[in-house]
Amino acid sequence: MNMTCNMTKDLLDLYIEKNLSTDSLTAVEEHLQSCPDCMALFENKRNQAPKKPQIKFEVNGIDDVIIDKNLKLLSKRLKTRKIINIISGVFMALLTVSACLYGLIKKYED
Repeated sequence: MNMTCNMTKDLLDLYIEKNLSTDSLTAVEEHLQSCPDCMALFENKRNQAPKKPQIKFEVNGIDDVIIDKNLKLLSKRLKTRKIINIISGVFMALLTVSACLYGLIKKYED
């Protein structure tokens, strides 16, 4: 895929954060190697990007395990679970109200 400078500029922030698919990552890298203007812009952006703190620890003798991606995945799962819990709560409230209304209607029909 031939990347234009505009396409590369649009993807630079995601490229710096490593949030691109393998195909997009490869396309941006190829363009950066062949375009000095985009490479200069990339270097400038990369140097200005705030550094994310990374949590490092030792697991079974393996040093410097970076869990940044795992934290993102965990955060996404917690948000999904929170949404499911909210929907379940609303459903249960509606079910309770429906049961009460049904009981009142039955009581007055008799």
